[in-house]
Amino acid sequence: MRRGKEEFLPTTIELKVGDPKFMKSFSFNERFAYILLEQHYFRYFLQDPDLYEFYGKLLCGLLRNADMEELSIPLCKEIAWFALKNQGREYLLKEGIILQLYKLLNCLNEVVIAEAGTALVNLLANNKEAKVTLLSCGAIRMILSKFLSSPGKYSPHTICVMLKLLRTTANSYQRQIEVTKENGLVLLSDL
Repeated sequence: MRRGKEEFLPTTIELKVGDPKFMKSFSFNERFAYILLEQHYFRYFLQDPDLYEFYGKLLCGLLRNADMEELSIPLCKEIAWFALKNQGREYLLKEGIILQLYKLLNCLNEVVIAEAGTALVNLLANNKEAKVTLLSCGAIRMILSKFLSSPGKYSPHTICVMLKLLRTTANSYQRQIEVTKENGLVLLSDL
């Protein structure tokens, strides 16, 4: 193929990715990623269990590099769904997603907070190592001080997600009962 004086050879994207000039000019379209996530497009590829690890890396990478708050919402929903699959949870935890989701709990957007909390609840279910990781971040103190000290500031759904996260993070069944009793009264008085 010719264009002016230069000759262009047909090429594949695979060859172009290795070219540093091409990668510098490459940009990521977050709106397009948002649509793909909302439509559950990537789930079609998960019929092949060999792609679970790649999908875990993809979700973590997207969350780590997301600039738009709006992209965080479908990402957290997809992470919550993927965490319900045993292999999915394993790959997400291996990528260190707990800290990324924990950071989203400090976001100003309440929908992002609720979705990140739901994803964390699904990741922590029956996983002691993941709970220890979240506890080491100071999650219990943050949840108690931010969400349960002024529950009227947040929607009932967000408060319920945070209570569920608090209960899931608690080390023992007895502590779960205590947390629920202590904070259940706060919730009922404000709702």
